Amino acid sequence: MTTILEGSFSQTPQTVIRCLNEGGIAILPSHGNYVITASAHHPQAIERIYAVKKRDRSQALGVCIGRIHDAWKYGNPPANFKKLAERFWPGPTIFIIANRSLPEYVTAGLKTIAITMPETPLFLDIAWEADFPLVGTSANLSGSIPTGINNFSLVIEQLGAAVDLVVHDNSARYSDPNVIIDLTLNPPVLVRPGPVAKSAYEQFLGPLSDLSSDYTAYLDHQRHTRS
Repeated sequence: MTTILEGSFSQTPQTVIRCLNEGGIAILPSHGNYVITASAHHPQAIERIYAVKKRDRSQALGVCIGRIHDAWKYGNPPANFKKLAERFWPGPTIFIIANRSLPEYVTAGLKTIAITMPETPLFLDIAWEADFPLVGTSANLSGSIPTGINNFSLVIEQLGAAVDLVVHDNSARYSDPNVIIDLTLNPPVLVRPGPVAKSAYEQFLGPLSDLSSDYTAYLDHQRHTRS
């Protein structure tokens, strides 16, 4: 039976961490949408996420961290990454960096990882306190309308009965999905636009190549760079 908690409940972070640490999967509110998450240490939980979402197994999952220095624990960021992360995290930005330690069942065989630091205080607290990497992706059925993923009722309708825990909270600040920037390519690539202007990143990175209008081409490139 699915447990539903309010984000304002003081014991919610500890309850979520215990659930994930025991191999459960949970849906958490983030700054733009609800996220379905699990511990990267539990492959069976990762498989449940793919099954629940009906997600293509060739598509990697992202990782959510609570401290900037955790990026070096799980990945190999570029030289300028610390200043970039300090400017845009916590916030609606996903950076793609080289993988260091995340297993193949999370990365789908890619040499890269998609990493972010959630802006929502509750989610950030959970990521900070957890002693394991949080794997996450949007809490919706794959292929469904993305604008629905910040709607709690729709999240419950689509996925609520298939997860162990759901946290309800009105934290969404953005209607657009997170920006995605691939830092492993030269020049860096804007994979998906979002709430932060492209020009803001270019102040740190210089001109960005833009594949946001041809996401299929980017995915094809990714599929040819598997480990």
